[in-house]
Amino acid sequence: PIHRPHLRPLVIDRSRESLNSAIPSCNLIPVRNREAANRGLAGIVCCLAVMASLGLVFSPVILRGQNKPEQPTAQQVIQRLIARAHANEARHADARYTYTQQSVTETLDGKGALKKREVRDYVAVPISGQLYLRQVRKDGKLLEGRDLRDERERERKFREKMSRPKGEQKDDGEVEFNEELFNKYRFTLEGKETLNGRASFVLNFEPHSQDLPIRRRIDRLLNELKGRLWVDEQDYDLAKMDAHLMTEVNAWGGLLATIRKFNLHYEQTRMADGTWLPQTAQGTIEGRIVLKWLNVRFNQQSANFQKLSDAKAGSP
Repeated sequence: PIHRPHLRPLVIDRSRESLNSAIPSCNLIPVRNREAANRGLAGIVCCLAVMASLGLVFSPVILRGQNKPEQPTAQQVIQRLIARAHANEARHADARYTYTQQSVTETLDGKGALKKREVRDYVAVPISGQLYLRQVRKDGKLLEGRDLRDERERERKFREKMSRPKGEQKDDGEVEFNEELFNKYRFTLEGKETLNGRASFVLNFEPHSQDLPIRRRIDRLLNELKGRLWVDEQDYDLAKMDAHLMTEVNAWGGLLATIRKFNLHYEQTRMADGTWLPQTAQGTIEGRIVLKWLNVRFNQQSANFQKLSDAKAGSP
């Protein structure tokens, strides 16, 4: 026979012996006949009855509360983030909104002193289902002259790009949230944090290898980035990102350009309908383009978010 320990009684008063005598033995004994089976069943029923009277049999509600959902893996979080990005693109989620954006660019000298400060104001407008940031002011003044002509030419090129087949719309310096981008990195899930009252998964990332493919110019920079992502637990949209350059990046062996430092802090904000839009992008770039030294701080802030009607959202 296989014996297991007796259930030890819970003493709630001084009448230990009387309580012990009320709980029969609950050994697991091989059943050889009906009479033995009846005695064993009666003992188990009696045990459960006494345990229930002492509050030792837990209700299903309590048990359900103890079964916490399993936390997803880093790869599962990234897969859902990519799926969310594809869904947002398919329904032109961001093009249903307009907002303003102010971009401040500060050029520094070799000692870090301010040389030049430029402020540009934009309005986000939908064009062919995509948001376009139309510049309206420079250093507080409405565009005119050459600045106005340059902006009109920039918008013309954007409209021309949007008229091309979907596969030909990507610019050489454009970064998309897709499999090609995220396959560059190795992700580790660090835990959760609360951002603006919402739970987010926190993931660290770094390049998969030191020999990633370079298909576009922007890949030279992307292949050397590491940092941290905050992914909203409910929506699986990107809430925040911090990234920095691991090592110096060269173009044409350093003859054309060299980027020595690059830091980026990026945040999005959630609209009432679940759409996430860019709110903050700030950072620094330090390096050289041909013979010109480059040391720049940038800060982009978006505000005044307004939802458009379906007719305006699809306007050309």
